[in-house]
Amino acid sequence: DISKLLCSQDDDVIAAAMLVLCCSFDLIQITNQAEFLQMCAESAVTCAPYSEVLFGIVASRMTLMFNNAQQYLEAFLPLLQNKREDIRASVCFAIGLTRQNDAIIPLCKAILDESPYVSSEALISLSMLIRFEIKDKQLLEELKKSIVPAIDHVINSNIKLLTDTFSKVRPFIENFLCSC
Repeated sequence: DISKLLCSQDDDVIAAAMLVLCCSFDLIQITNQAEFLQMCAESAVTCAPYSEVLFGIVASRMTLMFNNAQQYLEAFLPLLQNKREDIRASVCFAIGLTRQNDAIIPLCKAILDESPYVSSEALISLSMLIRFEIKDKQLLEELKKSIVPAIDHVINSNIKLLTDTFSKVRPFIENFLCSC
């Protein structure tokens, strides 16, 4: 029973259980999605990157906004400084799904990451967040200043992963820039 593994006090056991859940998510029935999101946030550091990936999988399948999104964002944001690129990339995935405007500027900065995997995931997450109306004028101005160098970095990188990702999200970014 996977729920017993998740109740363990051993972070390695919890991380392994999260990995199993990531790999078999479509085969299991989760009755309390909010509880899973909370567990992932609480284990953000000790079970990375599995906690962020599982958070993203659960959050992406939720049709309604969830409570505590700001708390989840705050749990994951410090991990954008982690030395491991897989952790930084999974954090970009997770924070994009919090649907929080406070994730926008950190994602712009993550696009400039030395790892193309992190940059690509940040670009995808940013493109999802800017599809929604941003009412905070100060954030909007900061975003306009941050997005141009980020996009220039992607365009000038000549890294296939980044240019391919950009070609997929370009319409959303152009639409955002035209609406400003």
